[in-house]
Amino acid sequence: MLRSAAESSNPGTNVFQVQQSGLITIGGSGAGNINFNDAAGTAVASFSSGLKTWAAAGTGGNMKQDSGSGGAYFTMRNYGIKIQDQFGGNEVIIKNAAGSPEGAFSTGLGSLVPRADGGYGTSFYVKENGAGATGYSPVMTNKVGADVGDAAKTLTVGTNEQTQIWATALTTARVVTLSTTGAYNGARFHIIRKAAATGASTLDIGTGPLKKLAPGQWAIVEYDGAAWFLAGSGNFIEPASAPTMGACGTSPSVVGNDGSFTVTTGTGGTATSCAVTFGTAFTNAPNCSVMNDTDKVSYSTVETTTGITINAAAAFTAGSKFKVLCKGWV
Repeated sequence: MLRSAAESSNPGTNVFQVQQSGLITIGGSGAGNINFNDAAGTAVASFSSGLKTWAAAGTGGNMKQDSGSGGAYFTMRNYGIKIQDQFGGNEVIIKNAAGSPEGAFSTGLGSLVPRADGGYGTSFYVKENGAGATGYSPVMTNKVGADVGDAAKTLTVGTNEQTQIWATALTTARVVTLSTTGAYNGARFHIIRKAAATGASTLDIGTGPLKKLAPGQWAIVEYDGAAWFLAGSGNFIEPASAPTMGACGTSPSVVGNDGSFTVTTGTGGTATSCAVTFGTAFTNAPNCSVMNDTDKVSYSTVETTTGITINAAAAFTAGSKFKVLCKGWV
């Protein structure tokens, strides 16, 4: 036991004690404070407030904790971490949470909240606006879910991937239910029905529904803080499905996809119209441009959401080719 000469022969508490077990005890009237001085006796750092405060003296210099090449975790058990500039201002907080931080506790702008029980798009938050306990925004991440199959599905923010795919033929109308559980302002889902998800039945999204998807179509839905709404929808830029040939003389043919295809008229020279059915119906009747490499007769077209018919006043030349480009719109 060590004590200063100025103290009585029995100060009543240990000032500095080293036991055989290796236990070091520091006490006395200073409440366990420790000062570190340089060779000149100038304080360079100190532990104070019952060893709860570590302060470095001076105006600068880096501080470092090195666990060595083996590496180790640095565990902190606190309510949160406050980070300030060198003058004690511009404070932000790093604090973990269970559940959404919105309305749960107050932090300053720029504060970060990792969530221990989060999911897709709900695991990390940034305080972006407002004062007090509001204004937290989740840092968005995105994953693509596996093929849902010939089935309905309920989508929940933080549980399901943001991109949802149906790539299997639908045998009946399937419903995509949009849950409000965990939904926040700005939450979204990207829902895709690939061309491979054939079938006359629709994929119905949300209440109403907000959108009915045919094969080869997509939709984006977003949450505005009160309800889900349709933010966008359409056909794939290059339709993947192939059209089928209708009446056009004897043994006509069609090759290509719904957006770009070539029709070869049948033999016989008696056909005055050629009908083609799209592999995937468009949301609205597309605009189609038609050219023929042989016939110079005038012709007209009739486009619907499900197909196109080319009509002429005179019979087409047998085996002539129509080059067709169709562009859908939403």
